[in-house]
Amino acid sequence: CFVAPHQPVAGKTGNNSPANNHDECYSDCDKTKSQCDKNLRDDMKAKCRSCLKWWDPRRLRCYNWAKLYYVGVKVGGTVPYVTRQKESCECAMP
Repeated sequence: CFVAPHQPVAGKTGNNSPANNHDECYSDCDKTKSQCDKNLRDDMKAKCRSCLKWWDPRRLRCYNWAKLYYVGVKVGGTVPYVTRQKESCECAMP
């Protein structure tokens, strides 16, 4: 469970964390940057819902982290996205 992708509520971050899934998405030749960024936000919010009860004050903080990370990757993720796409998709392009 996560309050933020880098900050577990319980357990370890693991390979199936929202942040790791987002990194992998940036390498997927069939995904747009916008899709990857929205998936990060949605994955984080889903973790918030599944790990924290509706009345837990950390749930609102968790949603705020999701929004903050979404804005961060939306604004600052273009160079990493383009780099990962070039590395992963160059040979796949006709």
